[in-house]
Amino acid sequence: MQEREADERYDRLMVDLKSTCKLLMRYGERHWSDWMDSVRREIEAHDAHGLTRLLQAYGGMGSFNDVYLHPPDAQGGRATESRDNDLLEELRSQIWADATALLKALDRDA
Repeated sequence: MQEREADERYDRLMVDLKSTCKLLMRYGERHWSDWMDSVRREIEAHDAHGLTRLLQAYGGMGSFNDVYLHPPDAQGGRATESRDNDLLEELRSQIWADATALLKALDRDA
């Protein structure tokens, strides 16, 4: 992976992790929001273990893949809930793709 592509993926990953944290908190998903923020700080500190931890959240029962946003109250309605779940799915996919590519690039450079 070229340095420019790696920088773009890193920048997008940081933005997407922050956006995911905000979205999760809006729906009261504090556990996953705090967890994602912790991983984001590790990656931001250039700790490759953060990338590994991030990808590990995607597998198994009760994983990040299983998160479905439900409004804490009746505000917003089904359309908002559906749109936000679609957004969460897009963020999840992009985060996976960028973290995977960055980790592979680090393995090749090692």
